[in-house]
Amino acid sequence: MTVGCLVLFFLSNNPNQRVSPRESYNYVPRPDPRISPRGSFDYKAPDPGASVSDVDDFSLPYATSPLSRDSVDACYAEWGQVTERKAGNKQLPKSSLREDVTLYNEFFKKGALLGKSGFYLELGGFDGVAESNSRFYERCLGWSGLLIEASPKMFPKLAKNRPLAHKLHVSPTCPDESGVITFLPSSFTNAMIYDPDNKDHKKFASNTVDVRCGPLKKYISELGVKHIDLFSLDVEGAELMVLQNFDFSAVSVDVVMVESDNAYHKSNDEGNMEIRRLMREAGFVLKKSLVQKSDVYVREGFVY
Repeated sequence: MTVGCLVLFFLSNNPNQRVSPRESYNYVPRPDPRISPRGSFDYKAPDPGASVSDVDDFSLPYATSPLSRDSVDACYAEWGQVTERKAGNKQLPKSSLREDVTLYNEFFKKGALLGKSGFYLELGGFDGVAESNSRFYERCLGWSGLLIEASPKMFPKLAKNRPLAHKLHVSPTCPDESGVITFLPSSFTNAMIYDPDNKDHKKFASNTVDVRCGPLKKYISELGVKHIDLFSLDVEGAELMVLQNFDFSAVSVDVVMVESDNAYHKSNDEGNMEIRRLMREAGFVLKKSLVQKSDVYVREGFVY
């Protein structure tokens, strides 16, 4: 195996089969201990006699296959009652501004995906629970998906908290795999790439870590994904770099949500305007004012 390559191990030998949530990356350590490894932990099947839950006490059963309308509606109703996380980080164990259910109601509720397994892609994945935009789709709809988190502090928690998802520890912001990027970890969901010209970042210069980076399109290709139903992108100012390293001609994506209003972006700043231009050229239509603090893009021709 050549150092620097991502090796994937799949449970299925059928290349045409949709990716199953029970497939996983094997964890592949890196030879340089100063740089956080890229990879994941092996999938560990839960005890069949026990209910599967994540780090909090809100233990809805996991959906491991596409569900009926009644099952989805029941899970949706219980999801709406969750107001806090019972353990660990106190951030909500679901979208902070109802992005998860808003997108579901707008694009995925009408039944086109019932009986089928959708696929989500979420960056950054953080710990897999706090303010997650994808967890609803895994828990209530039985979707599979890929979570990407660059923070070495958060990734082990992500790997533990989301056992049914594919996980990848990398910053997908570079045009090739030889890159290394400096990262400023955080205990909250606003961890970010270190900017030496930012005076606030300089205060934490001693806490930075180097993380391998590469092109998102390569990782999606190696996983064998050809279609993504929902792509959630929230990487604290690095959204444009991620999208510039994604190939929309190779992978069809129905809905893309990009954070557009945070400490590093305001709605109509230059970075957001460049993202909107890129997405328009890729064949997406901006769905205005659907969710707070994010732009939502819909693929032209997507029927919902």
